[in-house]
Amino acid sequence: MNRKDRGAGLAIQEKARLFDSSIIGTAQEAVDFITNILESSTEYSVIAKDLAGKILLWNEGARRLYGYGPDEVVGRANSSILHTPEDIRTGIPDQIMRAALDQGKWEGTLVRQRKNGEQFTARVVMTPRHDALGKPVGFLLISKDISDEIRLTQYARSLIEASVDPLVTISPEGKITDVNEATVKVTGAPREKLIGADFANFFAEPEKAREGYQRVFSEGVVTDYPLTIRHTDGRLTEVLYNASVYKDTRGNVLGVFAAARDNTGRKKAEERFRAVIEAAPDAMVIVNREGRIVLVNAQTQKLFGYGRQELLGQPVEMLVPQRFRGGHPGHRTGFFTRPTARPMGAGLDLYGQRKDGSEFQIEISLSPLETEEGMQASSTIRDITAQKQASQYARSLIEASVDPLVTISLEGKIMDVNEAAVKVTGAPREKLIGADFADYFTEPEMAREGYQQAFAKGFVTDYPLTIRHIDGRLSHVLYNASVYKDVSGKVLGVFAAARDVTPLKKAELELADQRTRELERLAELERFQKLTVGRVLQMIESKNEIGELTRRLTERTASTGQS
Repeated sequence: MNRKDRGAGLAIQEKARLFDSSIIGTAQEAVDFITNILESSTEYSVIAKDLAGKILLWNEGARRLYGYGPDEVVGRANSSILHTPEDIRTGIPDQIMRAALDQGKWEGTLVRQRKNGEQFTARVVMTPRHDALGKPVGFLLISKDISDEIRLTQYARSLIEASVDPLVTISPEGKITDVNEATVKVTGAPREKLIGADFANFFAEPEKAREGYQRVFSEGVVTDYPLTIRHTDGRLTEVLYNASVYKDTRGNVLGVFAAARDNTGRKKAEERFRAVIEAAPDAMVIVNREGRIVLVNAQTQKLFGYGRQELLGQPVEMLVPQRFRGGHPGHRTGFFTRPTARPMGAGLDLYGQRKDGSEFQIEISLSPLETEEGMQASSTIRDITAQKQASQYARSLIEASVDPLVTISLEGKIMDVNEAAVKVTGAPREKLIGADFADYFTEPEMAREGYQQAFAKGFVTDYPLTIRHIDGRLSHVLYNASVYKDVSGKVLGVFAAARDVTPLKKAELELADQRTRELERLAELERFQKLTVGRVLQMIESKNEIGELTRRLTERTASTGQS
């Protein structure tokens, strides 16, 4: 029984004792007091009976819980109608009454039965009623249906046990208070040996393990904290621990919840189990198929200003209304009963409403949950007021850029552009968004290869492309791009910025053309030089030949004259 339940029960018991002690003097006062009891609780069943089990008092909570009207049971029925046939057969009612008389109170859980035969689990407190002399005259029973609490506890436990990641809770003293089967397997130690043991004893570096959970207590959370688990047979498992503190409803830290991801490459059968709902940094709400809240965490109370009990069983529209005042657009919340998975960062942007009536922008991520009760929806709710303001500021910076900026999806589709991208392509924004990024370049395959490189390596630098304007003009650009991720590290797309290098390209072409012309002129000079030198050489050779002939002729003439 939680603190609120226990408080309400004790208050009613105190009023009953006052009544039994004859503090109420007149019959009218007694009637008024009984009326007060009947009107004080619709959430709890309050029943008074005599020592034989005959029902004497039946409040509105009892009518709602068991289905009988007061006229059907008061003075007419025995409380055995609320017990199952099995409990009656084994004498459970008599045992409980004897225990209440002997100990002054009996408290526990029972399987109860409604008028329609339906059975459910209830938490029951039974106290004896006494007359003015202290003689027992009957009993007062306070009951509450805890079937939903049990189902949610079983559901949470099944999630924990289904996780392939080792999960553990640690006390402020560093002792293990709970583990799942994956922890048993990775350590080789049985559950009964693990619980109560020092958390640090199961690691290759105990001091580092101790420092890790102490950091969680001091900082509230640790992320990807590396440790090595030592199996009892000596095997080592490298893990990354993510841990956060969990608290009670008053904010007192109770311990640490830690999840270890196997970092040795072992294949996982399912996604890592998320931290216990209470340790989540965002508001978390679980809604049943009727759209009613069945579970909230402390962050939900903090974000919306409601107490936990004020929300349980209420329609989710209490937090996310279908229509708002103040000019905000209305919206429907049927997605809670027919949820489609939406991760944070790709969730629904809506408006939340606090208990004080103030409205604020929220983002909701959803996950469908299959339970024994059918489809439920797990929702994570985040206040994005500051994020929206930052987004608007970032948007103004993006639009002020003279460089074309674009975001590209995993499938290569354009998701967003700035005005510079509109100008360089000549295509309107609505045509660009959703189009294939590669379609706006002279070499589509080269463009496609560029963003694929960004996804593969995380970034590309000075990647040359040529954008084709719809009028045929070409713009030579150098792209710098990198991937961007959501808060969990999942890659959502590529952000790319293009620097226009058309003037530089033009200058390069002109320089290349000038160099070509200079080379051609140099070649022409070389040809002229070769031609000129050749002629001079020919003239020198001719002159030498003439000289040689002249010499020979002179020698021949001289020789002839002598003879």
